[in-house]
Amino acid sequence: MRNAADPASEDQRFPGVPQWRANGNLRWRMAGRVNASVGWRYASRPNTDLDGAVRGDAFGFRTGYMLVDARVTWKPTDELEASIGVDNVNDDQAYVVSPLAQRTGYAHFRMRF
Repeated sequence: MRNAADPASEDQRFPGVPQWRANGNLRWRMAGRVNASVGWRYASRPNTDLDGAVRGDAFGFRTGYMLVDARVTWKPTDELEASIGVDNVNDDQAYVVSPLAQRTGYAHFRMRF
């Protein structure tokens, strides 16, 4: 709240901590053993330093981001599961000290025994 050594830092948010951050996930059963999900991750842009400066959209800084992820899962039996998905569907370029992965596709197979 008060800082006599650096008055510009008074009433500023702590560096690297966004004012708003939210995560969410919607899941639904499409048909029988097929499920789909859509998730999102949001963070507002944080301050860069104690004086409240907001700098950079590059390596070493933090940006705000809104990422959307999608996935479809098929369970043919209770023991087998296969899924495909895409992280960062909207291809948002974001930095959290280093670049976050941009659009990424994946396939997943799991067998329980």
